[in-house]
Amino acid sequence: MADKKTSDGAPPQAGKRWLKMAGMTTSIAARYAGHQIKKPFLDDEARRASQKKLNAKNGETIAETLGELKGAVMKMGQLASQVADLLPAEFAENLKVLQREAPPMAYSVIAAQIEAELGDTPQNIFSRFDEEPFAAASIGQVHRACTQAGDEVIVKVQYPGVAESVRADMRQLKRAMRMGRIVKVSKKTLDALFEEIQARILEELDYEREAAMLLRFSTHFSDTPKLVIPTPHDALSTARVLTLSYEPGDHIDSIPGNY
Repeated sequence: MADKKTSDGAPPQAGKRWLKMAGMTTSIAARYAGHQIKKPFLDDEARRASQKKLNAKNGETIAETLGELKGAVMKMGQLASQVADLLPAEFAENLKVLQREAPPMAYSVIAAQIEAELGDTPQNIFSRFDEEPFAAASIGQVHRACTQAGDEVIVKVQYPGVAESVRADMRQLKRAMRMGRIVKVSKKTLDALFEEIQARILEELDYEREAAMLLRFSTHFSDTPKLVIPTPHDALSTARVLTLSYEPGDHIDSIPGNY
C-alpha cells in the first residue's frame, strides 16, 4: 500500500456530488449533440471514426468523475467495464481504470467514521490499529487491527455518506448514459438494469447483513475444512463498520491458472 496515493478527504457530499455528476452529464450530452450535428456531413468512414472518438472521450469523462466520487457510481463503473456486449468497446476500455484498487481515504476520515459508529477512537477500542490501510475499494477500505482480547482482525470501514448518496448518484448516472446514447437498449431495459444493480449495491452497503450471511455460510459449510470463512466480531461491528477475524491468503492476481 505504500505506493498508493491517499485521498485527503471523504467522498464529496450530496451538493458537491450532484454538481460533479451534473457537470459530467452536461459534457456528455453536449458532445453527443455536436456529433449529431456534424454526422450528416461525414462519409461512412469519418462517421465511424467520430463515433469511436466520442465513445472514448465519454468513457474517459465518466471514469474520471466516478473514480473521484467513489461510492456506488464507481462500483457501477467497475461493473460496466466488464459488460462487453452492452457498451461500445472504446467506452468500456476507458472504464477499466476503475477496476484498479482505489486510492485510500485519509486515516482521519476512517478514524472519525469508526468513532461515529463504535463510540470511541480506534486506538481506544483496539489494542492495535494500523493506520495504513490493508486494502481500499470503491465504497470503503480495510485496516488490520488487534482486539483487546488479542485476536488479529481486519476492520472494514465504509466511507461516510456513501449509503445516503446511492439513489441520487445512480439516477444521475443513468441520465448521463441516456443523454449520451451510450447504451443501446430500451428505457425499460435500462431502468430494470439500474434497479437491479442499485438493489445489490444497497445490500453490499449493509455490513450487518454481510455479517449475518458470513455466519450463515459458516454453518452451512461447517463440514468443509478447506473453505475458510472469516468470523464477525459483533461487538465491534455496525451497519458501516465490520470487524472480522483475519484470515491470511494470497491476492487473486498471484494465483496462476484457473481454479
